[in-house]
Amino acid sequence: MKARITIDPPDDALLGELAPFLHSVLDAPRFETTAYLKQMYGAAPQTPICVQARIDGEIVAHQAFLWLPMRTALNNTLPATLSVNSSAAARLRGTGVYADLSLKMLTWGFAAGSLAYYGVTNEASMRATTRLGGKVVAQLPVRALLSAGRPDPAWTHRAVTPELLGGGLPERLAADADVASRFGVRYGWNAELLRWRLGFPGTALTISEHPRFWVVSTVRKAAGIPVVALLKVWARERSDRPIRLGPSAVASLARAHRTPAVIHVGLNADVSMVGTPLPKRIRPAPLFLTYVANPEIVATEEINFDTFELLDFDAL
Repeated sequence: MKARITIDPPDDALLGELAPFLHSVLDAPRFETTAYLKQMYGAAPQTPICVQARIDGEIVAHQAFLWLPMRTALNNTLPATLSVNSSAAARLRGTGVYADLSLKMLTWGFAAGSLAYYGVTNEASMRATTRLGGKVVAQLPVRALLSAGRPDPAWTHRAVTPELLGGGLPERLAADADVASRFGVRYGWNAELLRWRLGFPGTALTISEHPRFWVVSTVRKAAGIPVVALLKVWARERSDRPIRLGPSAVASLARAHRTPAVIHVGLNADVSMVGTPLPKRIRPAPLFLTYVANPEIVATEEINFDTFELLDFDAL
């Protein structure tokens, strides 16, 4: 099966092809129209690398790299890319077409200046990642957080709207979000990136502010029960050890959303949270943080992440 693999600009023509393809393969409502892709690809601060495999002119596989820089413990900024929307038509299984696309994607990404590419994959796809020289950093932990006591009145909660993002909120957030890692690497969320990422359509987001924290959250259902999902938690002060997001803070977040439970997915080196693993009946499929480094610049095993949460990739 011969496929033609190309890099294409994320213009309206490509997005018009991609949306129905991604909707058919990933079965995600966000791809019913091109609105999500127009924000993710078209409005990205730096033009993403979009790679397609076509057979007889029809897209049969796709992967994109979004430019999202990493910050180090020395406060350096490293160019890096996040792999998103990796997908292939079912008829490609066993053909090697998607493997060819992934190899070319790596080559083109490194040639464009990416130090490393990273992404989140399920258990079934981990083998393919390691064949490309990738490293599995961690299975992203999923915890139900302890909620107890009276809600803390110091919290304020606002829905994320275009008006809010068009004001000074991203700049205020960036003052606490665009900071050096404690060890390894993490995203450097500057104001421009925050305005773009928080503007993704299809998910109702809430920004919660406290003198010690910023929280981005949304509501999702687990086994039919609405729960608050913490997409990102930033500490507003730097300390020698993680700052505790305690049960009263969790109670404040639950009350703001009028839901009984709060969950957190991922790693956070700046904020400690008290929680327990979710019961198996409502636990989502395991997700694994993986990455591949440019071997001409740095060894893959030399990079690690101290913080990585749901907002840091395209889960929602």
